[in-house]
Amino acid sequence: MSFFDSVAPTILEKLPEALLIITDQGELVYVNDAVENLTGFSADELDGEHVSILLPSSAQRRLDVVRWLGRWAENPDPSQLRYLNLDGITKSGDEKRYRVRVSAFSEGGQSYFLVVIRDITEELEESRRLQHERLVSDRILAIGEDGILTIDSNQRIQFWNKKAEQIFGYSEEEILGEPIELLIPEDSGESHADHVRNFAGGDKPSKLMGQRSEIQGRHKNGDAIPLEISITKTQIENSMLLSAQIRDISDRKAAERALRESELRFRVLFENAFEAMVLMTVDGLVLEINNAALDLLPAGTRTPGQDKDQSNFWDLNWWGSASNADIES
Repeated sequence: MSFFDSVAPTILEKLPEALLIITDQGELVYVNDAVENLTGFSADELDGEHVSILLPSSAQRRLDVVRWLGRWAENPDPSQLRYLNLDGITKSGDEKRYRVRVSAFSEGGQSYFLVVIRDITEELEESRRLQHERLVSDRILAIGEDGILTIDSNQRIQFWNKKAEQIFGYSEEEILGEPIELLIPEDSGESHADHVRNFAGGDKPSKLMGQRSEIQGRHKNGDAIPLEISITKTQIENSMLLSAQIRDISDRKAAERALRESELRFRVLFENAFEAMVLMTVDGLVLEINNAALDLLPAGTRTPGQDKDQSNFWDLNWWGSASNADIES
């Protein structure tokens, strides 16, 4: 007897993966220790039972397990079997999902199936959870108020949401795979590429809006766009991805410009008006006095360093040296 012949039963018994041997009629003739650990059934309880005790048909999927095993045993294409799963059940009634491999052999005129099963229940649940989370996050990113884009280590765009499309004018189909320089003014392209490389190689995991100055982007039509950007980096295996949250501040800049122009026009009118003007609170606290109003005050009241902003309107000496009696009369 060879070494293999002497240890083969032990090897099969101690295989880490669950191993079944069944007849071509579906009768279980052998299970190893891993099957017992996986299903809760002992070898004696399974001996002679139909394989459907472990791999039953489901209400959603009426499956002839034996016919399925026979079909795939005749054409055991690993690239296909890798993605084929079967429903299972344990002795306690717990539902499982198994990934199955099968091959056929004959012994003494009887055909058998050698079946290896692996429990992928938790794996599938985790995969569904991650898919759900990704779907939710993708939806949030897609409809977010800020543009979102991601570039790879070659500074080519790998992700692009709807808001980014609105900001820059490029559709997802047009922009994916294109270099980020497409969105940067030509005179800033080289310096921007250096900034990206420095950030990718630096210690900081992210830069938030407000931590860097305003930058300029380039629209599809060539127009410059004032932008604020937050950027973060993510290491995935050996690849570095940089994701940017982009905010178009064109409207804010226009509003700020309009406000400055309005304030400038007010200041010119206020300071150069012929009429005396005073800005004050509802309580009478003086905020601003124009030149015409200052001319009404006695010269002595305009001492250097006088803090007129802290005065009340009625406390200022608008009437010179006139007494209260004179005023009342």
